[in-house]
Amino acid sequence: MENPQSAARLLEKLSEEIFLKEDNLFGLETRLDAYRLPDYKKHPIYVFSGQVYAVKIRLHCALVGEQLVAATKPEILREVIDAAAAPPVRKPVDAHLMVRLNRRALDRMLDDAKLYWEEKSRTACHRNIIAIYALRKFYDTPVDQITRLSDAKYGVRYFCPDHGTYSYDAGRDQVICSVHGNRVNSRQDPPPQGKSSVEEFLETTEEVVGYLRFQKDALIATVEIQRGEKK
Repeated sequence: MENPQSAARLLEKLSEEIFLKEDNLFGLETRLDAYRLPDYKKHPIYVFSGQVYAVKIRLHCALVGEQLVAATKPEILREVIDAAAAPPVRKPVDAHLMVRLNRRALDRMLDDAKLYWEEKSRTACHRNIIAIYALRKFYDTPVDQITRLSDAKYGVRYFCPDHGTYSYDAGRDQVICSVHGNRVNSRQDPPPQGKSSVEEFLETTEEVVGYLRFQKDALIATVEIQRGEKK
C-alpha cells in the first residue's frame, strides 16, 4: 500500500457512508451494513457485511503496517496484528505430520451466535433512534422525556438492548446512543458476556500441538501443551 493514511481515511469514510441498505437481486433480498469495532492494540477495526437472503458474509478489516488486511473472522485479524508486532518465530519442528488443537476454535460457533445477536441489537437500537428523533422533532421534547411521551401516547418504550443511553447532539442535529452511535457513526461494543464453567475450564488450555516424525524403525511423537491462566 503506497499511502496508508489515505487507506485509513477510506475505511473510516466507508464505515460512515455504507448505511443499512436493502435491495433486491433476482428476487432475493440483499443488505449492506458497516460499523466499527473497538480498537485492537491501537488498530482501528471495521466490519463490512453483505447479505443475500439467508447468506451473510462479514469482512473484518484493518490497516496492519502497510497492508490492508480483511478476514472473515475477528480472531484471524487479531492474530495478524499480533504477528506483525511479534519477534521472528522459531525454526519449524522437523516433522512429517502436525496436529494442532486451538482451544479458541472450539467456541467459534458460539462467537458467531453472539455476534449475530449483537448486530441485531445494534440494528434495533438504530431503529429506535429514528423514532426518537422523529418524536423529538414533532413534539419538541427533550430526549430524556421521549420514553414517557411515547409510553403515554403510543404505549411504546424505546430503550437500547445493550443498556446504552440516548442523547441529542444539537450541533449535528443527531440522536446518538452511547453504545451503538447512530447510522452516521455506527459502533458496536459487545456487552459483557457471562462465562460457563466449561468456558472457564477451556480457557486454561490455550493450545495443544502434536508432531509425528517417521523413522525407519520408529515413530517419534512430540506433544506441546500451552497453558494459560484462568481469566
